[in-house]
Amino acid sequence: MSDTRDSGPSGRRAAGYEGESAACLWLERNGCTVLCRNYTVRGGEIDIIADDGSCILFVEVKLRKPGSLRRPAASVDKTKRERIALAAARYMSQESPGKPPRYDVIELVPSDGGYLIRHIKGAFFGENAGDRKIRESFRERYK
Repeated sequence: MSDTRDSGPSGRRAAGYEGESAACLWLERNGCTVLCRNYTVRGGEIDIIADDGSCILFVEVKLRKPGSLRRPAASVDKTKRERIALAAARYMSQESPGKPPRYDVIELVPSDGGYLIRHIKGAFFGENAGDRKIRESFRERYK
């Protein structure tokens, strides 16, 4: 993967799209149905909306370079969480899915032609709010 920091906005967007595609593939391989990507409303945006059979997942995807000093999920600050919650509330009111929401973060770090993926379930605003413990961690190849 190229250095997105120096390649300008189009390179960063391309890397983000690739990362979101890897996250979607991972979710689908693990029994989820991806309902929407890049859901945007005034004041908020959600990278991926998925259904795991029991919850509607509102997923923020964070991509970082290997060796980064911060965990990717650390960049999901209070303002970002509030924007995700705003968009999620709009989605839930419009779609009425009949399932509870869950707010997840999927961290991606490029590794050996694929990604190291960490899926943090219930990362904020729910039964596991504030619990940053990684629920699942493993390698997923995505090319």
